[in-house]
Amino acid sequence: MRIYPKDISVLEFDKIRTLISNYCHGSIARENATHLKPVSEEGEITRMLDETADFKNMLNGGTVLHIQYGINVLRELNLLRIQGSVLTTEAFHQLRILAEHIETSIRFFKANPAVYPSLEQRIQHTHSEPAIIRAIELVLDTDKSIRSNASEELYHIRTQLLSRRNELQRVFSKAIQRLSKAGMLIDIEQSVRNGRKVVAIFAEHKRQIKGIVHGISDTGKSAYIEPEETVELNNIIVELEQQERQEIHRILRALTDTLRPYHALFIQYQDIIAAFDFIYAKAKLAIDLNAIKPRIHKYATICLKQAIHPLLYLHNKKQNKTTIPLSLELDHQKRILVISGPNAGGKTICLKLTGLLQMMLQSGLLVPVAPESEMGLFNTLMVSIGDTQSIEYELSTYSAHLKMMKHFVLHADKHTLFLIDEFGTGSDPTLGGAFAEAILEELSQLKSIGVVTTHYLNIKTLADRVDGIINGSMEFDEVHLKPLYKLNIGKPGSSYTFAIADRIGIPKAVVDRARTLVQSDQYRLEKLLRDLQREKQQLSQQLKQVKETEHELLKQKKQLSAQKDQQEHHIEQEVHKRTRNQLQQIKEAEKRLTQLISEWNKSKDKSKLSQKIAELTMKHQPERKRVTKKGNAVIIQHTDNELQIGDEVSVKTLNRTGRVVAIQKKKVIVEINGLPIAYDRMNVVKIERRIVDDESPTRLPSRGEDDRVNN
Repeated sequence: MRIYPKDISVLEFDKIRTLISNYCHGSIARENATHLKPVSEEGEITRMLDETADFKNMLNGGTVLHIQYGINVLRELNLLRIQGSVLTTEAFHQLRILAEHIETSIRFFKANPAVYPSLEQRIQHTHSEPAIIRAIELVLDTDKSIRSNASEELYHIRTQLLSRRNELQRVFSKAIQRLSKAGMLIDIEQSVRNGRKVVAIFAEHKRQIKGIVHGISDTGKSAYIEPEETVELNNIIVELEQQERQEIHRILRALTDTLRPYHALFIQYQDIIAAFDFIYAKAKLAIDLNAIKPRIHKYATICLKQAIHPLLYLHNKKQNKTTIPLSLELDHQKRILVISGPNAGGKTICLKLTGLLQMMLQSGLLVPVAPESEMGLFNTLMVSIGDTQSIEYELSTYSAHLKMMKHFVLHADKHTLFLIDEFGTGSDPTLGGAFAEAILEELSQLKSIGVVTTHYLNIKTLADRVDGIINGSMEFDEVHLKPLYKLNIGKPGSSYTFAIADRIGIPKAVVDRARTLVQSDQYRLEKLLRDLQREKQQLSQQLKQVKETEHELLKQKKQLSAQKDQQEHHIEQEVHKRTRNQLQQIKEAEKRLTQLISEWNKSKDKSKLSQKIAELTMKHQPERKRVTKKGNAVIIQHTDNELQIGDEVSVKTLNRTGRVVAIQKKKVIVEINGLPIAYDRMNVVKIERRIVDDESPTRLPSRGEDDRVNN
């Protein structure tokens, strides 16, 4: 990511680096934090964000990756690659810890497969090498000392040393007793000089004792003598100790040679541990900020929801203060946001928040925004905040500002995010405002995305004339003269110049004179802006009340819905009960109907049986059907009036039957005796079946049949 100017400490990203560095355990991770900078490559940004999010989830979930994050063996590894070099026991101890922690990490991710996928990627291309740990453990004990069985020669030397030291101790103790009885000892405690055991005697007795003098005290009263009887033993021990050192050196050199082929693997191990340390630090910062990974777009866009300035949040958190979140949205249609409003109202904080969060995101840091936020990626960030006067180049504040604007318009494009504070100030208001307007129009033409703050009227009104530019304002409590730190998108803000002057007690005559000096149009606009702000605050209060009422209504709706569900369940149970009873009655009626049909087929006198069938059918028929008797026919009719072409129907007013040949919106065409006639839809009833009683032998239709007979 290209940044202009290179030193943009005004956004305070260096403080974010410091916060991360404070969480790092080792010097390598702290170095990474110090040099952390934004990048533009989407894949790299996504990878870093996913790693931090995974580590944050790990910490929040109580899962612990038990490794020593701060281990640093780079110096030892630089020595390891040199032929003929010999590492120290401490170096081997650190290499063992490094290898063990990589093995621990591999086991951890195998035990939690796909739970932290991005972190797991860090170890996918490495492997644990048991031979490393085994080789070191054959030489080093747990207390980092060389094992006596590291070689047969070392074991033999140490065995001899132990025997000779024990013998020396016995001989030395006898010498001390002898000298003590003679009254020559100053202190019965033995000491060591030049690596040999000596006794302290009064200096005047030094020529009376056979042995080697190893020194005189500073006062000259004491002499340190190696008794004659211990000299030979001391010589043997010194020689054995020299042999021990030589053998240890040989063992360490051999171990160094054994591990040298693993140099590249150790480098890989070190990179992994340092990376985990750095990711851990970023995750800890994310937890402190309640930060998340928003939805990422590869194109330039900003959609911040409930975003908070991380440094302001941490500062307020220490003082138990609330940090008011901000929301803003910029894309290819709404590209440039012009923020206006009174001084100390939060305009610059909003500006810095936008830039700082973008730098954090493109540095792989989670950002403190709401989950529905979306952020795009930019190739260039241009910032103009604060006094840019340069003594070195003898540029005035405004000249330096114009130089920066020149760079902006020459190098900005659709992948650029620019931030300009107090746009147009530093020169004559009319001329400075004109230049600012022209520059902003050019940046809009270049499709760049940006946020600017201003007090200039012509910049505030630019949104009405130039596509892609929108207004915003920081809300202000005019009654209590205090900023509300809330960003209002869509309307310019008033500077509240006269209102503030009135409230703080500037003489009325002075304020009135100032009003007369201001152009009438500008003053009316200021008044209009104040009125709009006041109305917005009133509407916000009303909206709050509406939301409370809506919440109460939703609560009541849920209660009514629960009551409705309960009633419907009760009705359903009642209907089910009645249906069972009706089905039982229908079954009984079917049995009776079967008997009557059998009697019908056997009987010659069918009139009485027809009457019984009609009565039985009318008694047990569903409510949507009607049974009538016409001549020798028992007619079963539908009452739900659902008709189709070809259905046999009855015309109520004519008491005639026919067939449906066409269906219109409100009319039905019925063919009766070959003559099609249109009737009102409600005057036509569908006939399900008819039972004919004539002189010819016949039978009633069985259940489900549809035998229809024309008149």
